[in-house]
Amino acid sequence: MQIIIQPENRTKNISNVSTVMGLLNKLGLKASQALVIRENQLLTPDRRIYQDDHIIVRLVASRG
Repeated sequence: MQIIIQPENRTKNISNVSTVMGLLNKLGLKASQALVIRENQLLTPDRRIYQDDHIIVRLVASRG
């Protein structure tokens, strides 16, 4: 599946993941560090993802 990591706009191809949490683990991220978006819809860590999906991973940071 094609992953776009924002705000850097890097593109990665990732395979062998079936959930959002699995994707985040493969990217070395925690659920609190990124928003995962498919077709303008936010996905929770338990949601299934598929090989033909185009996913945006938007990194977030707390500035508090």
